[in-house]
Amino acid sequence: MGVQSSKSKEKKKSKNQIRRERAKLAKLNQTDIKPTKEFPIKTSLKKLAGTHKSENLLSNDVNEELLNSFKEVFEKFQPKDEDKQEVRNEIVIVDRIDNVPEEAEHNQQKQNTGNKVASDGELSKRKFKRLYSIPLYMLKAESKRPELVEWMDSNSPDPRLHVYLKTLQNSVDVPTHWSSKKSFLSAKRAIERPPFQLPDFILETGILEMRDTTLNEDQTTLKQRMRERVQPKSGQLDIDYDKLYDAFFKYQKKPFLLKFGRLFNENSNIDDIKFKEKLSQVKIGTLSRNLKLALGLIDENGTVLNKLPPWYTKFEELGPPPSYPHMKILPTGQIIVNSVQGRRKTQKHWGVLINDVDVDEESPKKSKQVEEEQEVESKFDKSRGDIMLSAFGDDPAKYKNLAKTTSKTEKDSKLYKILDSTEITNQASIFGSKAPTYKL
Repeated sequence: MGVQSSKSKEKKKSKNQIRRERAKLAKLNQTDIKPTKEFPIKTSLKKLAGTHKSENLLSNDVNEELLNSFKEVFEKFQPKDEDKQEVRNEIVIVDRIDNVPEEAEHNQQKQNTGNKVASDGELSKRKFKRLYSIPLYMLKAESKRPELVEWMDSNSPDPRLHVYLKTLQNSVDVPTHWSSKKSFLSAKRAIERPPFQLPDFILETGILEMRDTTLNEDQTTLKQRMRERVQPKSGQLDIDYDKLYDAFFKYQKKPFLLKFGRLFNENSNIDDIKFKEKLSQVKIGTLSRNLKLALGLIDENGTVLNKLPPWYTKFEELGPPPSYPHMKILPTGQIIVNSVQGRRKTQKHWGVLINDVDVDEESPKKSKQVEEEQEVESKFDKSRGDIMLSAFGDDPAKYKNLAKTTSKTEKDSKLYKILDSTEITNQASIFGSKAPTYKL
């Protein structure tokens, strides 16, 4: 019985108790291990210390003068911080010019070298990419339209191909929200949107009224309402399929689409865009059918009731509007807008000089008279102080100091002149009793 009771006690132990007991046993085993007191060598250290004298291998008596002299010599051979920076800059510039990626082979070599440098621990892949990637100014210099090149284009896998595709004609830009952290149209979540409305060509078929099977509470009984909830009616539509076919294939209108290259943003409003496009389609002088019906110019059947618009009488009294001064309304009701003002000017080639002088028939005669007068005036005359050109060739030494002699004879003109002042007692003057006067 005793053996069975001990076994039952062991079985009752939980897993946590067993784990704790094992941890206690492990701690006891660690504490039981103690270092041995006995030393294997019989001779003690004190005896050895007595026999051998201690010798200081590193002596403190160091000659500081020798150290300083060696230090000065080695400092001359070490490069300065500025020289190190210049060497690094030169290495980076040379590598950047030599290793410009032009083909796939260059890119592979660059990746291999980048991995080697990263393994050595000198440069990481990101720093290596920054150093050896094509800079932004180079991409802008190479492209035909540098205003389209952005700062993130240099980080693309193939920057030159990316810029080439971006600057092509009729190319649409990538939407700006590609790099934003917010989701697209996240700002319009709080705005209440109107429910979706079916287009007009579908509403004309009457399908919306057929689907509206809900009747008023007064018309239905309680049993009918419960039956509709449990067994709703489905697949029971009395509609003409020819009418549906005509609605989708004959009377269907083209949905509203934005123009080519125009992107929808969060701030853009479709109603404003539609209104602007309608204004662009409106032309001066053309009246739509709805406007003619509203003005009473035509019937619903299209018969003409009145040709002239109601503002025709005011138009004759006051004239055309100031924004369209060349507008005319004919008695037949046709509106004409003459955008051409005046006669058409005959244009010449660009860069032709404009002659302000009026060309007359007597102009050649006058020109001849002017030439004759100039010839008469250009003759030699001693009274005016003219000198013959032949005189300079005979004896040029006489006329060397001609300018010097004339300049010495004339007195140097002064910039200003000091006037003599005298004081005169004048009580009636504004400046006081002693007002100064100057001799001119």
